[in-house]
Parts: sequence; structure tokens; C-alpha cells
Amino acid sequence: MLIKHRGFEPQVDSSVFVAPNASLIGKVNIGPKSRVMYGAVIDSEGSEIDIGEYSIICENAVIRATASGDVGHPVSIGDHVFISPQTTLIGCTVESYSYIATGATVLQGAKIHKGAIVAVGAFVHAKAAIPSEFFVSSTRVSLARTKKRLWLTLLDQLDLPRLRSMLSLRYMIVYQ
Repeated sequence: MLIKHRGFEPQVDSSVFVAPNASLIGKVNIGPKSRVMYGAVIDSEGSEIDIGEYSIICENAVIRATASGDVGHPVSIGDHVFISPQTTLIGCTVESYSYIATGATVLQGAKIHKGAIVAVGAFVHAKAAIPSEFFVSSTRVSLARTKKRLWLTLLDQLDLPRLRSMLSLRYMIVYQ
């Protein structure tokens, strides 16, 4: 379903398959030979969404471009990208040849560089940068470091070994 929003209609190449119950809303551009599968929602609520060629957006994925005041958080998905079912992408960039696995979440300002893999259920926090060909496992949370002192203070206050044992998680900080 193609829905006009804020004066913009989705622009979809004629070679793209869009499932009948998928929703493309507003300023959405999809390149040739891509696929948008059943139940996917691609919503340019506050900005724009660009999806490259030969990319696949699987069932029930949610891709949303947002804005904070006048600052837009567009979504950019490169060529040959696979976005698995139940994935959530909000205001982020996923470069070409990347794979975002089932149930993963990528938040505003995060950048997944070329060929990176975000595993099943993994979480990539706002403004995080995942290096090229890097693997983010499902037991990790990737955080951005925006102010060195703030993060060092927070890390000094956390008892990470105790927290890891309580949550059975390992934390990794990815710096921009």
C-alpha cells in the first residue's frame, strides 16, 4: 500500500516487488530489483527513507524516519542489504552488503558500515558506529560515545561483572 503523507508519495521502481499488505508511507524511495515483503512498514514520518537496489525488507520489519524539531533522522539503506523479519530501524544508516538479523533494533543516528552484520535480537544504540565487516552478536549492546568523560564516569559507576552475571549479557562500546 502506497500512502501519500505530508505531500510526498513513495517512489518505487517498476521492478520492485511490494507485498499487498506492506505499507510505504510518505517520502520513500526504493531502487530497482528490491523487495518489500508482507507486513513491512516503511514510514517517513519526519524525514525521508532511501533504499538501494537489490535490497530485501522482510516480513513485519519496521523502518521509520523521524525528526527532533527541525533535525531530521532519515533512513538510508544501501544496495544488496538484507533486513530480516521483525527488525526495527529508526533514523539510521545501513551501508551496502550489510545484514540485519531477525528482531534486531537500530536507533537514530547509528551507522552500520559496509558489510557489517547485526545478529538476531541485537541492539545498536543511537549514534553508534559499527565498523565495516564487524559482527554485533545478540548478547551485546553497541553504544555510542558522545562525551568521553560522561561515559567514563558511567562506566566507573557500573559493576560490569555483576551486571553481566545478572543479565547474562556482555557489553561492548563502539566508538565513533
